[in-house]
Amino acid sequence: MSAIVNTRDLLLQATSPRLVPIPIPISNIEGLDVALANAGRRVDITATSSTFAGVNNPTSITLTAELKGGLTGTVVWSVVTGALTLAPNGNTCVINNTSMTTASAVIRARVTVDGINYDGKYTLTKLGALAAQDYVNLQTQVAGQLNSGNITGLGALALLNTVNLNTQVTGALDATTQVNNLGALAYVNGLAANQIGAGQLAAGVVYAGQIIATQIKSGSFAGETFTGGTFSGTNIQTNTGTIGGVRINANGLNTGGYSGYAWPASGQNGFHLGPYGLLLGNANDGKYFQVTSDGNIYAPGFSVVGGNATFSGSLSAATGSFSGSLSAATGSFSGSLTANAINAVSTINIAGNAVTFAVSAYSASQLAVGPSYSALQSVSISSTGAPVFIIGSTVYEVPTNGPAGTWGTLKVRLVRGTTVLSSTSLRVQPGETITVPIFFTDTLSVGSYTYTIEATSDITTYHGSRNMFLLETKR
Repeated sequence: MSAIVNTRDLLLQATSPRLVPIPIPISNIEGLDVALANAGRRVDITATSSTFAGVNNPTSITLTAELKGGLTGTVVWSVVTGALTLAPNGNTCVINNTSMTTASAVIRARVTVDGINYDGKYTLTKLGALAAQDYVNLQTQVAGQLNSGNITGLGALALLNTVNLNTQVTGALDATTQVNNLGALAYVNGLAANQIGAGQLAAGVVYAGQIIATQIKSGSFAGETFTGGTFSGTNIQTNTGTIGGVRINANGLNTGGYSGYAWPASGQNGFHLGPYGLLLGNANDGKYFQVTSDGNIYAPGFSVVGGNATFSGSLSAATGSFSGSLSAATGSFSGSLTANAINAVSTINIAGNAVTFAVSAYSASQLAVGPSYSALQSVSISSTGAPVFIIGSTVYEVPTNGPAGTWGTLKVRLVRGTTVLSSTSLRVQPGETITVPIFFTDTLSVGSYTYTIEATSDITTYHGSRNMFLLETKR
């Protein structure tokens, strides 16, 4: 900017604004008013449906042209692509289902104003009758072969010789979809699929990783794993598998620690059933039952070999009878055993202490007895609860050095523990020697008991040959 040098420059410097714009009317700009007026004009199309699915679903579709942005004029309907018949009526147009013969079609609604075309377009799709159904019966609803020549809409799958439903198909038809009535597929020589669902599947041979069905009928059935509620047939053969928790192998049926006809390790149990016989429990633990294939039976304390039964251990019988030869190496028998032979029971056949049990004690030395009770003899017994018969005696002697005619009182009693069972009193004098007998029967409970003969005398007496005999009578 040059320097101010005169009055004119000062006036210009003080003037505001320095530049005044010149207004230009829109009408003076050629074509701008028309462009702005037409900017919002358009044709939109709405429809009652966009798809025909089958012959009558729906029977017709109505298209409506909506003029936007102040657009006015006559709507002209036409088909851009596809084959169908239009029934226009002003701003609406009806297309009947049966008139559309292509899979898709594009319909145009046009309004022309001042030589300018305003177009709206709408695409209709037509699917076959099968598209409207949840399930497709290939036997009654599809004619001919299922191949790329007469199927549309499958895309790349229509060109494949085989289709993997697990990896190549998604949506309505996938690996979990059930397909009813296979039609021509029921008679193919080979069919491979991850899963087939059918009300009935008839085939000469079926190969599958897994078959799940309510009922399977087959002349020959072979596999590795079978799971089901009921399995029946005239001939079922397998060398491996599990049925109700029972394992199957080449040796037979097994549970627990069994895998064949041999006792498992100690601590294991179960059973084995096979061609050699039956094993139950475990002989290594002393609890078992064995039946051999030739008819012999073995169990703890019991065996039947060659038709002869042998018992050992405890044989209990509440009721019943036995005939024949009963041999027992060891053990006991409870209950009623009746034998017809006169000499069936002999001394050698009665176990020791089986009927009675006796204990006794004897002391020959003399024992002085004074005014306090002294123990003359003691015997202990372990009772089974049966009656105990007690026999005892003591021989007392009064010294002759006592004053003649002096009498004393001798008391002798039988005691069990601290309980006095019997007692007797005698008048004694010097020079006498008398045997005092004791007889008593005691009824006991099961347990251990001690019997004692005690004596006291107001003059000194001496007791020798002190003895006691206890006999428990069990029968």
